[in-house]
Amino acid sequence: MATQQTSDVFNNKLRSLDNEMATLVSLQPNLISLLSSSSTSGLMIINSRTPVSQNKHEWAELQLSPELGYVSGAHTNAVTTLSLVDATGFVADMILAFEGSDEVMKVTAVTNNDLTVVRGYGGSTAAALTDAMLIRVVSRPRPEGSDPDPNANSVPSVNYNYTEIFDDTFKVSNTTVSTALGGISDIINTNLMQSMLKVTRRINTAAIYGRRVQRSASEKGTMGGILQLVTNRVNAAGAALTSTILNDGVESIFKNGGTPNAIICNTNQARRITAFHAAQMFVLRADNTVGSSVNQFQSDLPMGAISTIVVEPSFPKTKIGLLDMSKLFLDPMQGRGLAEWDATLPGADAVSRRLLGEYTLELLNGDAAHAIIDNLAP
Repeated sequence: MATQQTSDVFNNKLRSLDNEMATLVSLQPNLISLLSSSSTSGLMIINSRTPVSQNKHEWAELQLSPELGYVSGAHTNAVTTLSLVDATGFVADMILAFEGSDEVMKVTAVTNNDLTVVRGYGGSTAAALTDAMLIRVVSRPRPEGSDPDPNANSVPSVNYNYTEIFDDTFKVSNTTVSTALGGISDIINTNLMQSMLKVTRRINTAAIYGRRVQRSASEKGTMGGILQLVTNRVNAAGAALTSTILNDGVESIFKNGGTPNAIICNTNQARRITAFHAAQMFVLRADNTVGSSVNQFQSDLPMGAISTIVVEPSFPKTKIGLLDMSKLFLDPMQGRGLAEWDATLPGADAVSRRLLGEYTLELLNGDAAHAIIDNLAP
């Protein structure tokens, strides 16, 4: 008696579809199209750091170090104890500069969120400080012959995601295969392409909306998407998108030491971006894209970041994603990239194929290198 193949029993693999998948997604104006690139051989590949070996995939998060802070409360030009909103990361000997002031200070001690400072460092003029004033760490000069810092701590945090199995199966009768139905000479390959479109669409949607759920006897298991993994959020409080809101999102990443290079949004927010930046918008036509859905946005911040805009019909209408694509990967389970399998049952008067692959999304520095603008007017 014939038995149906399960996703854990691989004995009739026909071919790997990794390159075909990469080529297909590169042609689509969606999130995972940003994850395809051309290899040195000219073939399209999906950006992946490494094949994963466990259902729960963990990676080290080397935290970005913006070395910024904010003054807590007003201070006169004579005060030598400076209160910060959060003094985490500040240490003695740091040299500080202040937004809106020419004064430079030197830190001599740190106690909780208070800094003991030398005012008017290096001949600068001491000046009053206002509440919430931005502080930048200029440097931390070291003396000649200094020893390593005994308090240095560079232990990274750990983040994780789960792998998810994606598949699609089609069956075509032998009569249809033999008669070239509708003038289609290769009905198997035509169905294969349709199944690949379906699988890549599911992977793309999961990469946006997915939630991390561990596989078990009662759960199939799913991977988390960017709406879960990106924890740096900017609340638009129901307002319609403006250039100020968009640049606030970009700035929230810059302040954390990140560099966004992609914007993902639905059609309604894309039209608003076009409207308020019409003079700076231009269409980028590339050989590996279709339509005119890939554009560029010039931030009005001094950093001058340019972000690729992808109009993603599946993205929420009330959100915009600001992403650093160099920190986003679609990793296959080892030996489980998308492949075509013969699913034809013995004696069946039909040809059946199954597309099957197991992937997870790896997103580095979700609390700093990326941002989601929430609660926009639709």
